[in-house]
Amino acid sequence: MNGQCLRSIIFLLFPVMIYGQEMNNPPRLFDNSQPVDIILRTDLIRLLNQRDDDNDYQPATIIIEDIKGESKEFDTEVQARGNFRRDSANCDFPPIRLNFKKKDIVDTYFEGNEKIKIVSHCKTAISEFDQFVAREYVTYRIYGLLTPISFKVRSANIIYEDTENQLDPIERIGFLIEDIDHLASRNKMKEFEESLTLTDLEKNNAILLSLFQYMIGNTDWIINMSKNLKTFSDSAGFYAVPYDFDYTMLVGTDYSLGGGKPFLSAPVRLYKGLCFDMNEIYPVAEKIRSKRKEIFELISQEKMLDYNSRQHMKAFLSEFFNVIKSENRIKENILTDCM
Repeated sequence: MNGQCLRSIIFLLFPVMIYGQEMNNPPRLFDNSQPVDIILRTDLIRLLNQRDDDNDYQPATIIIEDIKGESKEFDTEVQARGNFRRDSANCDFPPIRLNFKKKDIVDTYFEGNEKIKIVSHCKTAISEFDQFVAREYVTYRIYGLLTPISFKVRSANIIYEDTENQLDPIERIGFLIEDIDHLASRNKMKEFEESLTLTDLEKNNAILLSLFQYMIGNTDWIINMSKNLKTFSDSAGFYAVPYDFDYTMLVGTDYSLGGGKPFLSAPVRLYKGLCFDMNEIYPVAEKIRSKRKEIFELISQEKMLDYNSRQHMKAFLSEFFNVIKSENRIKENILTDCM
């Protein structure tokens, strides 16, 4: 068979090959960054009233429009989660967790994500909280631009419907966070649940984590207590992945709105990392600087953000990029505060 005939056959078979790949690899929830429309049906009064540490899952149904525009319905379970935001004195609507049975989502849109967190709006009657949700969503995506060892997120327009017909439907924005096991699987890692310190982490991961937390003005993390961090391992070492960014200067959540309690202390931009050698920290800083354009484009293009949120996030991050533009500035602003 000559080369021309072979090329002709491949050309004719190419659409079939692509179709076969799509059939073998159906779309998944976190394959796309476009907002997804969701209806979540459950006993809302029960969900909103059960805020204890040991609150049980309760039955729920989720209806989601997938990437192809097709509506899919799944049985699931739901429970309130979190610490500060689960307290009804702080949020009238808590963040929640979905729990699917693994066998029910094989070869479906949710495959690999048995337990999905949903970040909700906290205050139903106060529109400002939509912007806090949007800013936190973008913060997750910024870290995703810096490393694949990060939680994937998907923004959502969510309608919460009460199956007992005691409450009117609540329609607000939110976002979904991938399952821990899914993050581990796609990075060929395993979750590690024992205590670690920054010195235990793979060096570049420890530096990136420390610089990122400084970048977003987050002091609400403690590595050896796994506070707002999940840790993982592979053959090369240990890694920490940050999450829960509402208590950061970049997000700027004000829980005192509507009578809720503010945080005990205001978040600050403070470096909590180690005194890494400049030859180690500067290449990681350069990597972050190389993503500046993408980060600012992400902020500009995110439709959930309003003008004030975009300006706030860009201005705050611009200060950080000025700090890491030279070795002298890193020494003066970061390494003087290191441990």
